[in-house]
Amino acid sequence: MKTTEILEKIKSLNKEKLDSGYALFEFNPSKGVYFGIDCNNRIALVIESCNEVLNTRIQTTRELKLMFNITSSLKINNLITEKKVHILICNSTKDEDVYAFLMLAQSFIQCEDYKNYSNICELFLVFVDLFSQDKAVNHKELQGFYAELYTILYVFEQTQFFLCDSIGKKIKVVNEIIQALDLKNIKAEKIRAEEIPQQFDFVVSRAVTRLKPFYHWVKNKFLKGGNNSLPNGILYLKGGILSEELQELQLKTKTFPLEDYFKEEFFETKKIIYISVR
Repeated sequence: MKTTEILEKIKSLNKEKLDSGYALFEFNPSKGVYFGIDCNNRIALVIESCNEVLNTRIQTTRELKLMFNITSSLKINNLITEKKVHILICNSTKDEDVYAFLMLAQSFIQCEDYKNYSNICELFLVFVDLFSQDKAVNHKELQGFYAELYTILYVFEQTQFFLCDSIGKKIKVVNEIIQALDLKNIKAEKIRAEEIPQQFDFVVSRAVTRLKPFYHWVKNKFLKGGNNSLPNGILYLKGGILSEELQELQLKTKTFPLEDYFKEEFFETKKIIYISVR
C-alpha cells in the first residue's frame, strides 16, 4: 500500500467520533500492524505486543509519543476491542512530518524484529531526530538502515540507486520496502556484484571482503566521464588497520577517516577508502 493510500484511509477515520482509544484500519492483520488516529486526531502506528509480561514504557517529546506494551481500547473496522500493544504517535501536524512518519513506519514493519523493544526505540529516536524543531534535520546523526533510507529519500532523491546482494531473503525485504514506499529511484536485485552487467558512476560498499578481490569484482562496472567533483570510482567502508590491504591493492587511494566527521567511539577506526577508476 502506498503512503498516499494510507493517508486517504486515515482521513476517512478522522470523520468518526472517538471519545478515547484509537480508531484504526488493519494495515497487515497477519503481523498485527495498524495505522489510524487517536481521540485528538493524531496519527498513530499500533503494533500488537507478543509478550504480555514486558514492563510498560512511555517516552514523549513535543512531536512524538511512544507507549510500549500498554493495554488500550482499539476501534478496528468499527469493532471495539482491547489489546496489549505498542503505540507510536506523531504529534506533529506538518505535512512533511506526517508523510515521513508513515514512510519510515512502513519500512520499519518490513523488518523481522519489528516488535522488539530496542528496535522500536531506535525507530522512535530516528523520528525524534527528524522532527526536532530545535535544529535542522541532520542525516549524519542517524544510524544504520534508517540513515541509509533517509539519505536515499531526502539527500540524494535525484540519484538512481541499484542495490545488490547474493542473499535472496535480504533483497526480498528491500524490494518490499521499495514497493511500500513507492520509491522510483531504487532498484534491487539478487545478484553477485561481479555478475552485474550495468555500469555506474560510483560503487559503494562496506567490508564484504578485502579490497583487492572487491576491486576486481567491480573494476569494469563504471561509466566513462563523470558528473561530480569526485571522479567516478569506489567508496568502500572499512575498519581497523588497513596498511596491509592498501599495499596489497597497489592502486592510488584516498582515505577519509570517519572520526574527522563523527565524534562517537564507534567511528574511531572506521574509514572510507576512495579509489578512482578513470
